[in-house]
Amino acid sequence: MTITIDDVSARPGPRYRALADSLETAIRTARYAPGARLPPQRDLAHALDVTVGTVGRAYGLLLQRGLVRGEVGRGTFVQEPGRREAELLGHVPPEPGRRHDLSVNRPVAVPAQARVFDVLASIGADGQRLAHLLTYPPHNGHLEHRLGLARWLAGFAGPLDPERILPTLGTQNGMAVALAAATRPGDVLLMEAVAYPSNHGLAGRLGLKVEPVAMDAEGALPESIGALCRQHRPTAIVLSPDLHNPTFATASAARREAIVAVARRHDLQIVEDAVYAPVAGTGLATLQSLAPERTHLVTSISKFLAPGLRMGCVVAPPDRLHRVVAAQAQLSLGVSPIIAETFARLEAEGIVAEAILQQREALAHRRAVALAALRGLAVTSHANALHVLLDLPPGQDAVGTAQRLAAIGLRTTPFAAFVIGRGVGRAALRLSLGGAADEATLAAALVALREHVSAGLDAPPVI
Repeated sequence: MTITIDDVSARPGPRYRALADSLETAIRTARYAPGARLPPQRDLAHALDVTVGTVGRAYGLLLQRGLVRGEVGRGTFVQEPGRREAELLGHVPPEPGRRHDLSVNRPVAVPAQARVFDVLASIGADGQRLAHLLTYPPHNGHLEHRLGLARWLAGFAGPLDPERILPTLGTQNGMAVALAAATRPGDVLLMEAVAYPSNHGLAGRLGLKVEPVAMDAEGALPESIGALCRQHRPTAIVLSPDLHNPTFATASAARREAIVAVARRHDLQIVEDAVYAPVAGTGLATLQSLAPERTHLVTSISKFLAPGLRMGCVVAPPDRLHRVVAAQAQLSLGVSPIIAETFARLEAEGIVAEAILQQREALAHRRAVALAALRGLAVTSHANALHVLLDLPPGQDAVGTAQRLAAIGLRTTPFAAFVIGRGVGRAALRLSLGGAADEATLAAALVALREHVSAGLDAPPVI
C-alpha cells in the first residue's frame, strides 16, 4: 500500500481532502500507475484508521479531479493522463473518422481545471454562503470578488485598486462594456488591420465606424495611429499588445510608450484586449499601467483555465468607472455571484496561478508536436501562444483550403477571417493547439492536414 498514516496526517484540512491530496500525489508521481486499482475503501480505511466514509469522500474527490474512474463491481482505477481534463473542456477521446476542430483557440486541458469541481462542491455545501450568492449582485460585483481579481491581475498588470475593477462575463462581455463606455454610436473606432473578428463585429453592433491601423512585427504602428487620428478624429482604439491573435505580434516597451504618447496627443481612449496577457507572461508593462487615465484593460481566464466559467474583468480609468458600471448594468445586470465566487476561491487556493503555469508547459509540448507534425511546411509559432500559423504553398488559397479540409473533418481558421476592410491577408491558416483532446490526437490531425496541404494543388474543388 503506497499511502501511509503519516502521508495523510502531514497535510492540513479535513482528513478526506488530505487523503485525496496524498493519493493525487501518488498518482502524479506514478506510485499508482495508469490503470492501477486503488485499494478497496474498507481496506484503506482500516489501514489508515479512518472511516469508510472518509475514504469514500476522498475517492469522490479523485473522481471529480479526473484522476480515477469507477467500475461497478470491480473498484476504482487510475485514469489515463489528460482524459478527464479533456472532458472538462468538451474534448472527446478520438474515434475513427472523428472530426478535429482546430479552429477555436481554446486552452489545452490541464490538471488544474479538474479542481473546479472541488470549488463548486465546496460552494454547494456552504448553504449560508450559497443563499447570499443567489441574490442579485451589485452591478460592479461584490468587493471580495473584486479583491480576488486584483490579486490575480497584479501578476501581469501590476497593483490595482479593486474599486477600478469590474467583473465581466468573459472577455467579450468586457469588450462590449468597455466600448459602450468609451464611445457613442457614430464614433470612429481604430482597430489593428488584423483583428479578432468578434471585436470587429461588436463595433458594428454598437454603431461604430472602424478604421484599420497599419501593423508590423510589433503590432500597431504609432505613425499610422497618428495619421488616422488627424484624418478621422476617432474616439477610441482597440489594441492587443501581447501575443496578438493571430500574428503573435508583441509590442516592445518602446512601442507601448510611443502608442501611449500618440493616444495622449489626440485624446484617444484605449481599449486593451489583454486576454492573452496572463499566459503570455511577457513581463512588459500593460498599456493600462502606462496610461491608466485613458485605458480600459479587458481580460479573462478563458485562455488558460475554463472558458465555460465566463469570468473576466475590465480595469477602468478612474473617471470612466461610472460609465463602465452603467454599461454593465444595462448589458447584463452583472456577473453571476456564483461564477465570481468560484473564481475567487480558485484564486485564493492558488489554482489560477497553477493553471497558468500548467498551460504554458502544455502549450510548449503541443507546439513541439505541431512543428514535428507539420515539418516541411512553412509554420510560424511563438512561445505560450495557443496556436500556430501555417503559410500555404504558393498557389493555394486559404479560404478554399479551409473548406476542403473541413470536408475531410479538419476545421481550421483562414487568416482572412481576421483582416479588417480590404486589407490583403496572408495565404495562411490558424491552427489551435488546444483543439484536440491530447497530443497524439493533435499529431494525427496535423499529419493528415500536412498530407492534404502538400497535395493541395491536386485537390478537387469544393462545389
